[in-house]
Amino acid sequence: MTKIQAWIFMATAAALLAACGGNGKNKDGDEEVDVPDGVDADTSAEPDGAGDPDGVADGDGTADPELDVPTEADLDAGEDGPPPPPPGCPVGFDTDTGTLFYVDPATGDDANDGSEAHPWRSIQHVVENLVDCTDQDGVPLNEGAPVKSGDTIFLVGAEGHDQTVEITGCYNTDYVKIKALVLHEPRVAFVHMRGSAYWRIEGLTFFNDSGGTMFRAEDHDVRGEAHHIEFMNNHLTSGELMAADEFENQASTGVWLLGADHVTVQCNTFYKVGQAMTVPGEYIDILDNRVEFFAKDGIASSGAHNRYLRNVFFDAVKQNDTDHDDFYQNHMGANPDTSTDLEIAYNVFMNRYSDALPFDLQGPTQCLCAFEEGPKTNIRVYTNVCKPDHYHGNTWGATHDSLFINNTVVGGT
Repeated sequence: MTKIQAWIFMATAAALLAACGGNGKNKDGDEEVDVPDGVDADTSAEPDGAGDPDGVADGDGTADPELDVPTEADLDAGEDGPPPPPPGCPVGFDTDTGTLFYVDPATGDDANDGSEAHPWRSIQHVVENLVDCTDQDGVPLNEGAPVKSGDTIFLVGAEGHDQTVEITGCYNTDYVKIKALVLHEPRVAFVHMRGSAYWRIEGLTFFNDSGGTMFRAEDHDVRGEAHHIEFMNNHLTSGELMAADEFENQASTGVWLLGADHVTVQCNTFYKVGQAMTVPGEYIDILDNRVEFFAKDGIASSGAHNRYLRNVFFDAVKQNDTDHDDFYQNHMGANPDTSTDLEIAYNVFMNRYSDALPFDLQGPTQCLCAFEEGPKTNIRVYTNVCKPDHYHGNTWGATHDSLFINNTVVGGT
């Protein structure tokens, strides 16, 4: 499929979806869909939080968001570098809260007061020593330190920042932001959160070509659970990889959550990565992200009360003759898989869209799949557009009391 054919397909699919209305009726609007007991039949209202700047549900019942269908100007996306973020992104980047602090490796000193005129030098020093938080039991850590819950820490400049940032056992009561002063200018390799809460990582560039991970948040046996984390407006890449062995050895996982809950991953771009997102858990929102060239799965996930809305995925990378990837697979090694209350809607999954990689690197891809034994319940998959080219389009085994409506799947190469 050429890119112009792909664009025609997506535009046609969007028109078909609009004709169906996405509202629980047929295209003529005169026949209700037989919705299983226990499933919300009102798909005419927006998905919870859709259209809200922070993705938080408000129940206002406004119109469905438009599907992110590429324009003709998007057809060359990826040929000259990373793709643009989805429409509406970055979200909330112009909003700063609390006292503003600054970290500048070029001019800073950790003995300074962290003001714009007298910045600190090391973000690792700041998160270890200068944030007034508590441990999981409410015992104060760094009591009286300058950075309080709700404050913002700006990273200034592109180079010289700590490449690995460890945040361990530091619990806030409102989000502390680690944020780029200039969108995507500061560059780091890995942020690791263990047993911490109320942190936001925003606007950074993650460059990691080690075959490792760029952002990881996890529960910790000693330091406690990880929760209430926001990862927003970041750019993640393993560099300009152009060969199978480069993707095999250098492509890093973008986002990896291990037990963390109440996590929002929104308005990030992933470009030439390994696995884009591994996100099992509960109360996880994956919203408005764009992925181009992934060497494993796009999203591997399972859990409960999770939403995957308005994301755009392009192009799997082939690493060997038997390799195939999935845009989304509900599989984290758990069998049976008892996921419940999942919402997957308004996403675009398009394989072999760009010709920016050689043909022999373009890999086969399946779309929305869940193969493990269940029961999986209250799964709502609607108004997605997908062009896979492997065995499965929209396949969910052992799934009950669920809703699958208004999805467009077209196979073939």
